[in-house]
Amino acid sequence: MSNYRILLPLRVFILLSLMIVLICNGCAWRNGFKEEILFSKKNKRQDRRQIKEEKEEKEIIVPGDRLYIKVKEDGDYGGIIDVSSNGYIVLPLINEIRVTSLSPAELAQIIKEKLEKDYFHKASVSVVHFDKQSAKKEEQEQEQEQEQEIKFGRVYVIGEVSRPGAINMSRDDDLTVAKAIIAAGGFTEYAKQNEVKLIRINENDEKTVKMINVREILKKGIFEKDVVVKDGDWIIVEENFF
Repeated sequence: MSNYRILLPLRVFILLSLMIVLICNGCAWRNGFKEEILFSKKNKRQDRRQIKEEKEEKEIIVPGDRLYIKVKEDGDYGGIIDVSSNGYIVLPLINEIRVTSLSPAELAQIIKEKLEKDYFHKASVSVVHFDKQSAKKEEQEQEQEQEQEIKFGRVYVIGEVSRPGAINMSRDDDLTVAKAIIAAGGFTEYAKQNEVKLIRINENDEKTVKMINVREILKKGIFEKDVVVKDGDWIIVEENFF
């Protein structure tokens, strides 16, 4: 009995010691596990930041890049454009633009502002780094948008304009005679700008002809004299004989 009393405190002491050791080891393991998780999360954040930075760096335009530029309102404008060794591109109507250190989105905004300043009423510009896949996707989107616009209506501009042909009407904006002329690339130097013919054939096959002084509308800003066109209208710009 005396031996049991002597051994009991010893056993309690050993058990308590073991419990303390296990608790300490558990705390150390949990702390180490937490540190490992935090380190892993930190590395993942750094990896994501590095990927983002590499993507942004890849998006920046540099000399030698090949760009795919499209304007929704004019399917013939743009296309595949090479960046020169000194960092410039050349576009119709705009001439040279320095593009190095710009992102495609920034360049698209610059082109949009320049076109809308003097040539387009509205210019929806897209710029991407050229590769076959992105170009094909871009062309498919353009074709789908054009199909929607064709369903909405078309007018036809012929004669002394830079790009005679069909102009797609937009459901988002009323197309006028002056806007159609601008969308067709503007007048040629021989155009009779003060007598532009608007020909309309109604559902009874009755033809009406209206003469519009587009020169006055554009030069003097008398936009209230502009005329909204309808699907199927013809705009004829004749040559001005001096």
